[in-house]
Amino acid sequence: MVLKNCLQIEGLIMHVSKLVVKGYRSLANVEVCFNPGINVIVGKNNAGKSNIIRALNLILGERHPLYVRFGNRDFHNDGSNSADELIIAVRLDGSFEAEIPPGRRIKVLELDSSFTPSWDEDCIEILTDESLSVKNAYKYPSEVLKDIKNSTEKWIFLHTKRGDSTNNHGLIYKKNGDWCKIPLRNEIRDLLITTAYVPSYRDPEKMLKITEYSWYGKLIKQIYEKGLRVHEREIRKIQKQHSDKINEIFHEASEELRKRLGRAIFHHKISFKPGPYTKDDEHKSITLFVNDGLDTPYYDKGSGIQSALVIALFTYYCECFHKGSSLLLLEEPENYLHPQGRRALEGELLRFVKENGNGERQIILSTHSPEFLRSVNLTSLVRVHKKLGSTASEIHQIKNVDDDTRRKFRQIMMKKSAEMFFADGVILVEGGEEYIIPQLFDVFARETRWLDSFNVSAIRVDGKGFFKIYTNILSKFNIWWKILTDLDFIYSGIKDFSDFLSDEDILLIDKISSEVNTYVNEYIKDLSDENQKKREKRKRRKEKLQMIVSENQNVGELIDKLKEHGIFILKRGELEDYFTDEAKNLDRRKDRRALEIALRIGGLDEFDLNRWFVDIDEFKNLFEAVKSRIVNAVGGEYVD
Repeated sequence: MVLKNCLQIEGLIMHVSKLVVKGYRSLANVEVCFNPGINVIVGKNNAGKSNIIRALNLILGERHPLYVRFGNRDFHNDGSNSADELIIAVRLDGSFEAEIPPGRRIKVLELDSSFTPSWDEDCIEILTDESLSVKNAYKYPSEVLKDIKNSTEKWIFLHTKRGDSTNNHGLIYKKNGDWCKIPLRNEIRDLLITTAYVPSYRDPEKMLKITEYSWYGKLIKQIYEKGLRVHEREIRKIQKQHSDKINEIFHEASEELRKRLGRAIFHHKISFKPGPYTKDDEHKSITLFVNDGLDTPYYDKGSGIQSALVIALFTYYCECFHKGSSLLLLEEPENYLHPQGRRALEGELLRFVKENGNGERQIILSTHSPEFLRSVNLTSLVRVHKKLGSTASEIHQIKNVDDDTRRKFRQIMMKKSAEMFFADGVILVEGGEEYIIPQLFDVFARETRWLDSFNVSAIRVDGKGFFKIYTNILSKFNIWWKILTDLDFIYSGIKDFSDFLSDEDILLIDKISSEVNTYVNEYIKDLSDENQKKREKRKRRKEKLQMIVSENQNVGELIDKLKEHGIFILKRGELEDYFTDEAKNLDRRKDRRALEIALRIGGLDEFDLNRWFVDIDEFKNLFEAVKSRIVNAVGGEYVD
């Protein structure tokens, strides 16, 4: 977007760093951390993603919290009892540079020295009972704003009880060790952070409603008033010509009405006029049109266009007229967009957060689409989950990561593995198993899309070195996992999982490595060609490992032990060692061969698999383990 004739705004970025919610819908008691830039919330339908976005909008959105009304459905219900009160609190971090115009003085309450923003009963009692305050004072807005700028911690809160006609709300800040509370005035809140909200159900007339307090209303008014200073004389002339024409058109009707009403209301003049032409409201008659081959109002366009339009307008407003920090809340931005459109919109979001020269703006969005995870940081990803039978949402996120994890996570997202964050369980594989496992499991279960029906994904990691990083991330997001890997895992990958290996296991693994290395070196010591040496090394390593498995009972026991921890090893070697000759001849390339086999086994009976596989036991063992995990997850008996 090219911005011309914009005001130059200098300021630093304020952002939402934490959200605490108690008693609101599925958010019985949650705490969510956010970062500057893009934050993405994922989870299944009805997990509570939208409730997080809505809670933020309730306290930071265009509508002041004083005027928000809550019904019975807004209070958390666990199935037998409902919450009697709800709390929404947002912590703001960062700094800002902004001035506030003169206004009436603000009542500042100094809270009891024992106060902490713990958001428990004691905290709420102090915030809602002014008699518990230490002292109060009245300060001018500029003084209050200066105190807020210099504060070390800031919260905006909203509290209400079931049946209350008003809400308790305010802003608290910590200065010189003391906590102070002020009423939440719009002008102060908007200087701290301005919020735009795009819900999953698009109501264009509400999203872009021109009012005194909406960001869109402010944008249109400021653009109009800026232009009016230059063109007012010409506009007034055109308005008068328009009014004269309207009078001419309605003259006959006006005269007839005057005659008919004259006996009742004397001889008052009647006229029809365009408008309003009142200076304060002229901008409210402006409607945005979009010409995509048909020049019609924006609200007649598709929801995808409307979403992109809101983002573009909010970006323009932030660049040109808004002096504070900016927050964009989006529910399911992928709605109504084709895949390329989703990726293009993700690009627009990236530009939005980065276009401000003083730091990243903030976006918090919920989604079912992997496209919006491609650029997110691991610490900015939030997974929302509900346990079976529970009405309460649980929050899972990673707050601290090392540089290596951060780098590998970026690689994971580039490999299109983002689907795993939407799953309840994941089967991690090395290569062509990603095609074959879903089809094999359909055969074993005698169902279609069996893994999908239980929200389980087969994800390719492309190398044993990535298994541990995947499992660490999945575990922290409370997503269960299984691994299917080649035999050489016990040579080159197993030590990454040393947390459940005994000292004896480590000694055995070291012995295996030593034997394999000795065996391999005998075959490659006289080779000079590096490519030939590499091929021979891989061949002889697998050969020696197969010999060790067949001869050493302890190795077999170790492989069985790994199954208990979710790691399944292909004892024959690798996936290709389980194919029949007919299967191997389908294609020379491994991936294409696996894909061809996957296509052929779809819809087969289990006894027909012997045409393509010499052995299916390892795959069947994995299937049984996954089925058992699913049974535990759904809390009942699996029906075959």
